[in-house]
Amino acid sequence: MLAPPSLACSCHKLAAEARKEALQRVTKLYASGVEYRVGQHELPLPSAPVRARLFTDGGARGNPGPAASAFVLEAPDGTVLDARGEAIGIATNNVAEYTALLHGLSRADELGVTELEVVSDSELMVKQMRGEYRVKNEALRALSLEASRLARAVGSVTYTAVRREHNELADRLVNDALDAQG
Repeated sequence: MLAPPSLACSCHKLAAEARKEALQRVTKLYASGVEYRVGQHELPLPSAPVRARLFTDGGARGNPGPAASAFVLEAPDGTVLDARGEAIGIATNNVAEYTALLHGLSRADELGVTELEVVSDSELMVKQMRGEYRVKNEALRALSLEASRLARAVGSVTYTAVRREHNELADRLVNDALDAQG
């Protein structure tokens, strides 16, 4: 005997919802990297890490003075994934450098980057983030702790100090933001 059409539709709807919930659970497990099996088939763990390079820069005209921060996030092939520069009000150069790092790390995490090389012309910030220098300034300490938290969220993060000419786009974005600020 066949079920009445309304009951058959309800059964199909419940089955579809159950499949959807199961798929969501499996997707969540897959995203977390947990190995699992469906029937006889072992599903693969997530693919290779997502790598990127983050160029950061910050600057202040006067120290403290009108300040801006910028970051450029690039794929390994040099494709720009995101690039932003913004005025941040009155701040020191070091606060602007850390602000750029925070914004860039946050964006890298949003995009699912799991291996990141941070490139900056701030030797102080790079050495502080590597743990080579202590962060003595209270304002920078709070920014450094937040940057460390964001770096852990990303996964693997390394820091490289470069000369300003090797950080051209981020430097230009900072200066454009400062010029626009007036």
